[in-house]
Amino acid sequence: MISQGAKAVKSGNLLEERIEQNLVAANYTVEPQSKFTDCYNNPRSKMDFYVPELDLAIECKRQMVGGTADQKLPFVLVNLSIFPSKRGLLVLDGDHYHKRSGIIKYLNTQVSETFDWCFAEDFSNWLKGATVLHEQTKNRTTT
Repeated sequence: MISQGAKAVKSGNLLEERIEQNLVAANYTVEPQSKFTDCYNNPRSKMDFYVPELDLAIECKRQMVGGTADQKLPFVLVNLSIFPSKRGLLVLDGDHYHKRSGIIKYLNTQVSETFDWCFAEDFSNWLKGATVLHEQTKNRTTT
């Protein structure tokens, strides 16, 4: 029998694979498990993805049922802010996050030029918008 923790890891890995496939399909370079020093000064921490063309760090979280996952989101946001990239993106998946209006409200108050979030099913559309913005910025600097 597989433990609950092992199920969670497998489920999270599936989300990361899905996000990576979207990035590769959009012709972006993907640096998975990109090392950095986190807010607790741990130099062995890893961000799920770094996308150099967008100077974007991505962290994925999947939660199907309640637990301590909610308490970890502020930690993720701080780490996205200190990761050496211009922008950070949190991708959420799972029934738990969809049911928690307080989480959605909190994350919406954190959105800025340097942070954004989306649900996994909206990631393709989010990426299209980021690609358009990237192209516009690139065109401005070359003209």
